[in-house]
Amino acid sequence: CFSYKGISEIEECPLGTVMSRLYRARRMLQILLTKYDRARES
Repeated sequence: CFSYKGISEIEECPLGTVMSRLYRARRMLQILLTKYDRARES
């Protein structure tokens, strides 16, 4: 498990970029899982 700072160093990008990318990825995962769950209920 990597810290945000560790990811930033590995990816050679600013810490803020890492944080915003992870936020967007988590949000997209939440949306997709919600859609999947609703489709299974039908």
